[in-house]
Amino acid sequence: MFVRCCVRRDAYVPLYGGDDSMALPNLTPEQRQTALAKAARARRDRVGLLAVVKSGRTSLAEVFDRADDLAKRTRVVQVLRAVPGYGPAKVAALMAVCGVEEKRRVAVGWASDSVEGCWNPSLADRG
Repeated sequence: MFVRCCVRRDAYVPLYGGDDSMALPNLTPEQRQTALAKAARARRDRVGLLAVVKSGRTSLAEVFDRADDLAKRTRVVQVLRAVPGYGPAKVAALMAVCGVEEKRRVAVGWASDSVEGCWNPSLADRG
């Protein structure tokens, strides 16, 4: 699909990357079922991780220092929202103060320097 260029009326530019866009692979039904099961398992594990944070059985530092794929694929904003007393507004403010992008995922050692330096547990108690 092409869109007319705003600079020259006779020029057209590709929309959505033109021919460079990557097509999805064709999967067999077995491959699709395997991928769906793997995705469901990852979501269940992620919910379990966030439940452990919400219950207080693990700290942010422990989550941020984990080296497994589960922690690496979890977004920082999800982990922070799991902390009791932190809702969307407080998490957005904390991430803005710390300079963390909203789509940033947890990486080993990274978040300890970025978020933990800005982290103030007393803010969660204020409500």
